[in-house]
Order: sequence, then C-alpha cells, then structure tokens
Amino acid sequence: MSRHKKERKILENITVETFAAEGRSLARIDGKAIFVPHTIPGDIVDILVTKNKSSYMEGTVYRMIQASPDRITPLCSHYGECGGCKWQSVPYEMQLRFKHRQVIDS
Repeated sequence: MSRHKKERKILENITVETFAAEGRSLARIDGKAIFVPHTIPGDIVDILVTKNKSSYMEGTVYRMIQASPDRITPLCSHYGECGGCKWQSVPYEMQLRFKHRQVIDS
C-alpha cells in the first residue's frame, strides 16, 4: 500500500490577534490557537497549516492579505532569513510592551 502525502490545509483571511512566545504570533480559528511566525497583531493572512494537534496548530504565512497598520520595514536586510531579529517588523516601543508582558506572564 502506498503512502500519500497529506494535503496541507490553507486557512483564509485570518486576523492575527496578539504576540506569542518565540517570535511567533497567535490567531484563533474556532477557538483553537494557531501560531504563525513573521506576523504581528493586526495582520490579515492566509495560513498554510504545518502542524495540527488537538489543542493547537502551527502554520506559515501563505499570503499576506493586509498588513497591520503597526507593521514597519525591518532595518536588517537579513530579516526573516537568519532568525536573529524576530521583532524588527514592529516599532521598538511595541516590542518593549510585549517583552514586558512576557516577563509578567512568566
């Protein structure tokens, strides 16, 4: 019996709600969390689901529908490639608020 590669699901017109840990952001689909890197709150994206567990999903941006009004152009020309500058797409003040929230939550 041959194995067929699972077709990956694309979720359309998903609004990113908030930041999450490890440089990812969080959206919810029917109450289920989905974590997506390289997004910020307010982005509206189509998401390619890469992992679908019972309590959460992970995905990547398949298509940017509408960028958040808070999004800025990263200063680093390698943004998105090396992984070292995950927060450069948001203003520094917003980065500080999120990092402060992470410390409080921890």
